[in-house]
Amino acid sequence: FGEIDTSMATTPASLETVTYLFRYGHYIKDTTSLSDAVLNWNHLTKGAKGTGYPSPFPDDVTNPGLVFFWIGFGVLAAFWLLFFILTVRRDEQKRRFHYLTTGALGISFVAYYCMARGQGSVALYDIFVTTNKFSPYRVFYFARYLAWITGHSLILLDMALLAGTTMNNGGILLFSNVITFLCWLLGGLSTSSTKWGWFGFGMAFFSFIYLFLIFPVRKSATEKSPEVERTYNILLLIICLTWIVYPVLWIIGQGVKAVSVNAEVITFAIVEIFALGVFGLVLLFSESAIEEATFKDAEKMRLPATYTPSSTIYQGVLETKN
Repeated sequence: FGEIDTSMATTPASLETVTYLFRYGHYIKDTTSLSDAVLNWNHLTKGAKGTGYPSPFPDDVTNPGLVFFWIGFGVLAAFWLLFFILTVRRDEQKRRFHYLTTGALGISFVAYYCMARGQGSVALYDIFVTTNKFSPYRVFYFARYLAWITGHSLILLDMALLAGTTMNNGGILLFSNVITFLCWLLGGLSTSSTKWGWFGFGMAFFSFIYLFLIFPVRKSATEKSPEVERTYNILLLIICLTWIVYPVLWIIGQGVKAVSVNAEVITFAIVEIFALGVFGLVLLFSESAIEEATFKDAEKMRLPATYTPSSTIYQGVLETKN
C-alpha cells in the first residue's frame, strides 16, 4: 500500500482500515480511486453535512441488485436455450437470423454471470460527483458495456438483414453501435468532467442508430414486403423504447450519481430482457417475415431459374403454382 498516501486525510485511516478497504469486494481496485477514498475518509464516513453516504466503502450492489443479476442471467439464459432449440430445428438456409439472435443472447447472459459473480467491475472515486445522496466512490460494471458493443451489433445486423437494406446502411449501424458504447464505457471509467465529453460523443453516434433505423433502413423494409414491414416496425418499437433507457440511466447513474448501483442494475436487467429476449421472440416467431427476407430477391439469393412471382417457398423447397 506504499502508493496510498493517508497523510492529508482529515481522519487518517490506519493500515488495518486501508487493508480492509483494499480487500473489500470482488471488483478491481483502482489505486488512485482507493487513495482518494482514503484521503476523503472523514467525508465518506460522516457524509456531506451529516446526511449523506455513511460508508467509506464503494456504493455497490446489495441483495436486491444481486438478485436481479441472477434473474437477468437466468431469464436471458432461458431465452438463449429456446432460441438455440429453434435454430437447430430450422432448415439450414433459414438460420441466419437465429444465429445472430442466439449469439446476442449468449453474449448477454455470459456478461450477467460475470457480474453476478462480482467480476467485470471496478471501484472508482468520482471527483466530479454533483450529488450528496450517493457516494462518489462507486462500483462501475464495465462488463455490460463490452456485451453491448458486441451483442447489440448482432441485433442491429438482424434489423439490417430483415429490411434488406444496403451494405452502407448496415455498416453505419454497426459502426455507430460500437463507437456509442465504447464512448460510454470510457466515460464510465473516467473520474473527472472528461466523462461528459465521452458521453457527448457516444450520444452523437447513438442518434445515428435511431436515425438510420427509422428512415433509410425502415424504407427498405417497407419496400421488401408487407410482412417484413410489419415485423420490422414491431422490432423497431422495441428498440426505440428500450435502448433510450441506456443514455438516460448513464446520466443519472454514472453521470451525476443520482441513483444507487442497485437501481441501475435492476433497471438494466429489466431493459435487457425486453431488448433482447422479447425482441428475439418477435423476430424468430415471424416465420413469414424471415422467409420473405431470406428469399425475396431471387437473383441475389441465386434461386433456381424456375423461380417466378407465382412461386412459393415451403420449408425451403421451391414450388410453382399451376
